[in-house]
Amino acid sequence: MKYGSNTSGETRTFNSMRNISVGLVNQVLITLLNFISRTIFIKTMGVEYLGINGLFNNILTVLSLAELGIGNAIMYALYKPLSREDRPKVAAIMQYYRKLYLIVAGVVAAAGLILVPFLPLLVNTEKAIADITIYYVLYLCNSVFSYLFSYRASIVNADQKMYITKIYYFAFYVVQFILQSVLLVATHSFLYYLAAQILCTFGNNYFLSRKAVKLYPYITGRDVLDKDERRVVFDNIKSLFLYKLGGVLLNNSTNIMISIMIGTVWVGYYSNYGMYITALLLFINIIFSSMNASIGNLNISAEPEHKCSIFNVLNFIAFWITGFSAIALFILFNDFITVWIGSEYILDRLTVGAIILNFYIMGIINPVWIFRDSVGLFKHTKYVFMVTAALNIVISVILGRLAGLGGILLAAPVSRLCTNFWYEPLMLYKIYFKKKSADYFKKQFMYLLIMAVSGAAVYMLTKWNTQVTLAGFIVKVLVCGLVPNILFCAFLRKTAEFSYIKQNYISRIVKKISKLRLN
Repeated sequence: MKYGSNTSGETRTFNSMRNISVGLVNQVLITLLNFISRTIFIKTMGVEYLGINGLFNNILTVLSLAELGIGNAIMYALYKPLSREDRPKVAAIMQYYRKLYLIVAGVVAAAGLILVPFLPLLVNTEKAIADITIYYVLYLCNSVFSYLFSYRASIVNADQKMYITKIYYFAFYVVQFILQSVLLVATHSFLYYLAAQILCTFGNNYFLSRKAVKLYPYITGRDVLDKDERRVVFDNIKSLFLYKLGGVLLNNSTNIMISIMIGTVWVGYYSNYGMYITALLLFINIIFSSMNASIGNLNISAEPEHKCSIFNVLNFIAFWITGFSAIALFILFNDFITVWIGSEYILDRLTVGAIILNFYIMGIINPVWIFRDSVGLFKHTKYVFMVTAALNIVISVILGRLAGLGGILLAAPVSRLCTNFWYEPLMLYKIYFKKKSADYFKKQFMYLLIMAVSGAAVYMLTKWNTQVTLAGFIVKVLVCGLVPNILFCAFLRKTAEFSYIKQNYISRIVKKISKLRLN
């Protein structure tokens, strides 16, 4: 079926693969730069400033609640007019988006300034840090600047060209990395470090905005959405706001709870682990978010059974990547931290296990989130994360008092398992696929068993290596890289999802490589 550049299955696949390829290369390079940057930061500024960095980032993410839902709702609203090349409608949506984002920037700035007198209650350090208010205001400026011009990137992403935004982001990240590294080594100034971040955030948004106007010059038009259309978009925004409000509170309250209950310095210790978990989740998110526009387009044209089969394939991919990563993290995490910056920075097994459990749950539910956003199931899931977030705070307080840092971090996966882990797939199957969700949960249970068996095998093969050395770490990396993937392949090779990937992707890659060799 080929009837237009934005609707053919072949083009959807090409766009998704291009977005994924650029996104993954970007993320690999950014992760490497993050590793170097974090090392320089720890050596020049110390763990106290690392804790401040993590705490303020989380506070300002929570303050950015006003944005929640706008980006996703606008992306969803753009899919249909873009596929139909309805330029006046696209321009009207973008103008509406621009007004909303200007309001968001003002709300975030005002909310951030109101919080300034309460900083002493949130920052809990043994020794006082000078100029803490100035640092916080600079973080706030960076957050506010992130909304200027950035709304125009949505049309690039919605038109299945996310690779362009990734390229711009990477270019300015490299500039930021160089500036911040030089300034830290030369001056040891946290102030200059933050100023460089603000400069690059503004630059990225400004030049990406110019690129969007060059690609879609009609978006600067003065077309206006009619009242009914604005109401539909705003209803979706309200539903997404409630959902994402819970998500932000859940994901970003952890550092605040750690700072208040245990100490800000422990935010720094946890952030060394959190940085790599975030990087892995970004890898997974790149794969699936790169398909977001294609799935939205699939929703317009494909048959229900085909949509469900594609979802199962994405679910299979999510398990493979997340399951393999979870096994490797459990075996390697503390050894890696020891080799990298020293054993004084490692966390206990309960804490590491809680971090990995939360990572696994967030990774495997990615396909559900992508389909939900792409097909517009906003209203049906709007309250679930609010319940999850409330439950997380209660459990954090209880387990934090009982088990310290590990208890606080265990609260998030427990809260997810009790709420959105089962509720969101249930709604997706019931409303969108028109089927019972039993098959989904059977597959998840099967995947969990396969991961447990594979993880046990890897543990047995590596438990002899108790001495943490660089050579021993490399041996463990090789075992973690080979054994889980071999066992996954052995267990899953006969599934429909494995066959689909083999026929549609692996075979194509092998053929292309063969042609290159022949040439």
